[in-house]
Amino acid sequence: NGLKDLAGEISKAADWTGENGMTMAALLEARLAPDMFPLEPQIQFTCHQAREAVARLTEKPVPDLPQVTGPEALQALIETTISELEQVPDTAFEGAAERQIRLELPNGMVFEMTGFEYVRDWAQAQFYFHRMAAYAIMRHVGVPLGKADYVAHALKYLKSPV
Repeated sequence: NGLKDLAGEISKAADWTGENGMTMAALLEARLAPDMFPLEPQIQFTCHQAREAVARLTEKPVPDLPQVTGPEALQALIETTISELEQVPDTAFEGAAERQIRLELPNGMVFEMTGFEYVRDWAQAQFYFHRMAAYAIMRHVGVPLGKADYVAHALKYLKSPV
């Protein structure tokens, strides 16, 4: 759901840039703080975090961080990621909660945890950190996004308009 909502936000941002004198290239380079990644890698990381979690939990090789550039390629990456996730059968996760996950970071830090702990304490946090950073960057530069865009998938439950 978060990936589908992100795709909608990027589409909305593309329309907004055209109407407000900002290029999509400039938007993709926008960032919240000098020491944070800009929008484009935040989108790449969001997709990667989803793909990495599934790989680790299903004992598959962790895919490389996708290196795509530009709004069309980012949208295609999101679509591909969603498609990959939808193709994983539920049975692939059997035993994943107890499975031992070893996470080695490039800086030398090593984490060891169960699959349940990995999802609860690492994978969800990483996914939503980059997901929210992407939303916040677009919002920061002026793209008219709101909570309804961030959780657009939940609007299917709306029974009466506010």
